[in-house]
Amino acid sequence: MPVNSSGKFQLEVRDFGTNYHRQITKSSQGSIFGSISSSGEYVYYLDDKGGNEIGHFVREPFSGGKKVDITPNLPSYFAYEVSSDYKDERLCFYASIKEKNYVYLVETRQGKEGFKSKLLYETEDLILGTVISPDGKQTCVSISLGGKKNKSQVLVFDNNNGKLICKINFLAGDFIAQAFSVDSDKPLILGILNKDGFYRPVWFDFLKKQITEIKNPKFKGNVFVLEWLEDQNKILFGREYKLKHSLLLYDLNKKTILPIGPDYGSLDLFFGSVTSLLDGSLILRWQSFDIPPQIIKIFDHNYQKTKSLYLAKRQIRKKKLLKVWFSSLLMAHRSKCGWLGQQKSKNFILLLSTSTEVHMVLSMILFLPRLRFY
Repeated sequence: MPVNSSGKFQLEVRDFGTNYHRQITKSSQGSIFGSISSSGEYVYYLDDKGGNEIGHFVREPFSGGKKVDITPNLPSYFAYEVSSDYKDERLCFYASIKEKNYVYLVETRQGKEGFKSKLLYETEDLILGTVISPDGKQTCVSISLGGKKNKSQVLVFDNNNGKLICKINFLAGDFIAQAFSVDSDKPLILGILNKDGFYRPVWFDFLKKQITEIKNPKFKGNVFVLEWLEDQNKILFGREYKLKHSLLLYDLNKKTILPIGPDYGSLDLFFGSVTSLLDGSLILRWQSFDIPPQIIKIFDHNYQKTKSLYLAKRQIRKKKLLKVWFSSLLMAHRSKCGWLGQQKSKNFILLLSTSTEVHMVLSMILFLPRLRFY
């Protein structure tokens, strides 16, 4: 997880059972993106020696050890994360190199010749994500086609021979694959699709080429998949509705929803942001405007009891705003709210919003020196 207790964000690994933790990056420009293997044995992060987020993925043991370049024969690339199988034998990732986007498959059983990587797919279109199946046999690629006839596309490849198994085009909305079923006999992928303006969870059968939406009356606003508890036949959703984040535990058998966890504050609304433990409890990141970010544990009994496992150090003192402006924006045919604020004796403007879609627009001005984004 990224921690800025030293002043700059660096990646840290932490075992909440034993309280073992260590910092794994020491980048002069900071590091905030990393992945942990499905087995928990290894961590992966982009080693960008120039601090420009362009480099190579490296792997090192969770408990410490030598870092190893997993793609030594590739040119430097821009990438964020990897998706690994359950046995730590294969992984996939997508990367940008000189105006094109590529999907690579890496054999992570290190032999005498080191790691073996091969190109699985390349395109000039925007890749939204890649996911490898738990057994390492398939890779799913989600693509945004921009202004073309179709809005988005999903591809499924056979990792053994590199052949395309399935291809589906979507006339409306972006489809983003989240996870394959752990049952290799089920050709099923859980994903999200925003064909009607809001993200909704869907099932994707890649052999029948069928998309089926998971529907419930409590699905309002954006509904994201945070974790698939397949052994319990449940899915944990994160809902963003009327400027509020909520955790919804969905029972696939009963078709019922149980609201769990804090009823205020904000959450990380992306797949893998929640960890399920063997005792049924959940670990996730949560924060509110009056409390620094923290890692909390939600216990299995009705999922109402919570405990703070880690509290980030506060880096910014509370200060009153000198001026505040309010604006209501119309984006994607929906009304959005945002605030602009200026602190006393500061020459930069704060941009504040609780809508993730407004975040995506405003974050494009991150690199202007007089503007900061929170």
